Amino acid sequence: MKKILVVEDDKNLRDTIIDFFNMKGEYVNGSDNVNDALKLVKQHDYEIVITDLNLKNSNGLELIKILKTTRKSIEIIVITGIASIDIAINAIKLGAFQYLTKPFKLDEIEVFVEKAYEKLGLEREIKSLKSKLIEKYNFSNIIYKSEKMNNIVDQVKQIAPTVANVLILGESGVGKELIAQAIHYNSNFKNGPFVPINCSAFPETLLESELFGYEKGAFTGAQTSRKGKFQLAEGGTLFLDEIGDISLLTQVKLLRFLEKKEVMPVGSNKVITINTRLVFATNKDLEKLVNEGKFREDFYYRINVVKIIIPPLRDRKDDIIALANYNIIQFCRQYQKPLMTIDKDALKALLDYTWPGNVRELKNVMEHIVIFNNKDSINIENIPVNIRANETIKKTLPRIDEGFLVDRSMEEIEKMTIISNLKKYKNNTKVAKVLGMSRASLINKIKKYNINKEEI
Repeated sequence: MKKILVVEDDKNLRDTIIDFFNMKGEYVNGSDNVNDALKLVKQHDYEIVITDLNLKNSNGLELIKILKTTRKSIEIIVITGIASIDIAINAIKLGAFQYLTKPFKLDEIEVFVEKAYEKLGLEREIKSLKSKLIEKYNFSNIIYKSEKMNNIVDQVKQIAPTVANVLILGESGVGKELIAQAIHYNSNFKNGPFVPINCSAFPETLLESELFGYEKGAFTGAQTSRKGKFQLAEGGTLFLDEIGDISLLTQVKLLRFLEKKEVMPVGSNKVITINTRLVFATNKDLEKLVNEGKFREDFYYRINVVKIIIPPLRDRKDDIIALANYNIIQFCRQYQKPLMTIDKDALKALLDYTWPGNVRELKNVMEHIVIFNNKDSINIENIPVNIRANETIKKTLPRIDEGFLVDRSMEEIEKMTIISNLKKYKNNTKVAKVLGMSRASLINKIKKYNINKEEI
């Protein structure tokens, strides 16, 4: 049921509209002046107001101004005479949803009411999504058990309410963007957008236009003007990931923003003032880059106001257990499987692994395990071969040291492991048993990796 208020000093027209929507099952009331209309809105919390602009002893524009100042969630439909179209356009500028000229058919105003109600629904949905995002990125949703991560969360709680520039350091996959989101959604910028950009994903020529936007005709192919990430992040947070990969020229332009809060789109002479918070991240040693002349010292000191260093997953073993269990719960729900538990041998393999891909790799591995496991327990056989490095691979490949494992992909390690064992045992059944897989699985992997007799 829609809640509609009709503000019209022509009683016949007002009653006609009220009767029409009453017959549709809506909750409708009426008024002939601004003061009474405001009282009714306060009492009944109307969602849609249909108002004339020329009211008894009052002006409909005044009603629109007050409603849009005090109750932004209300949608206003203006009905007006042909001679007042200019005033109706002013009403739209003040925030009215749409206007309809007299005389009109009742089904026309019904269409406008439906569209206004759809807009309200979308706005509620957006508000709900924002609320869920804030809930998702509150501190209780950062999964950890280690003292090191506890200290980082304490840092974030202190940093978030400020406007200080933040630099997040850590290896790829440790969760730098998650921490940046936690900073944003617990700050005074939380009602604005969180806009991430991976600076290493763009060549220098494109990164500038991606960050600052460009004007039509600024370069070949710029057929229209386009806003950059800074403008899209207005009132919110811009997360600049992989900041260590940007050129010295782009650093100069970012430094200008840090000093003046201004950007200039490519091909424009117009300076735009932007209110956005910046959070930076990188997996590189910026001090080393400064010493090598690849990173500006003044820019480094400006972004290094507050520094958060996220340790790699291998240095916070307690978090491996917490994250593994959390991901199992999430993926069991997602794939509608019974809840799985990790036995001690499987858990030891997870704890002994070095996790070069950090939290991201752990999440992917647990998803893989849940998808292919049809039991309620996860044992050593469910753990991918390269994760079982310390249990199996190091026994079968004694010359492969930890450095090799860190530098190789999962597929490379698995292929090398299979080849080494085939050379050693010359028997598929024995190799399959040593590697904790079925003979059929081993045959499939031999085919997958195109392992031929010459390699064995």
